[in-house]
Amino acid sequence: MESNKIFDPADATSLERSGHITTVDRRRRQVSESLFASGLSLPENPTTSGISLTTPISVPEYLESAESLEYIGFDTEKAAQIWCEWITLEEYERTNHALEHSFIEYALTAIPQSEDDFTDENTQMISWGVNAELREAILDPEFANIRFTETTNFWVKDTMEIRFLSLERLQRESSMRAQDRNRQSTSGRPGISPRAVSSSVSKATTM
Repeated sequence: MESNKIFDPADATSLERSGHITTVDRRRRQVSESLFASGLSLPENPTTSGISLTTPISVPEYLESAESLEYIGFDTEKAAQIWCEWITLEEYERTNHALEHSFIEYALTAIPQSEDDFTDENTQMISWGVNAELREAILDPEFANIRFTETTNFWVKDTMEIRFLSLERLQRESSMRAQDRNRQSTSGRPGISPRAVSSSVSKATTM
């Protein structure tokens, strides 16, 4: 489970100190909304840089967890059900050396491929275990014209997948920041970001 944490422990310590995230509480952290858009490079002091936890986002501690399933849009009961099923399935597949499913792929199988034409959209989503926040977002009248271009189950799956990808990005960038800090501490000089390396290579090839 340790390797499944969204924030690398070393990076988490730095982010907690600078005020970008809170400590873990009930397997979740409060994360600055700006962290989702800031990428790899983050200001050291969110108070002076304009980043704050005034509009925090509750993020699960672990990428693969019941809390993660709630984050992407399942209600508590459905998230717990899927999580229990996933633990059993993953153990079976590992034992039999037949890993056929990813966590998010399996989670999305809870949303049916077809819909009941005689049941309203909100009632259908409730039956699928979609939480109130996601139901309201999908049924927002402001986006009705867009919503009617696809089926309800399409929008539910699409939104859940995008939300999960955002967690994967947080995890990936946290790991990269931790690695960069480690390189700095071992080399005694500022680390070089992947973006800087890419830029240098591009310039070199055009000279």
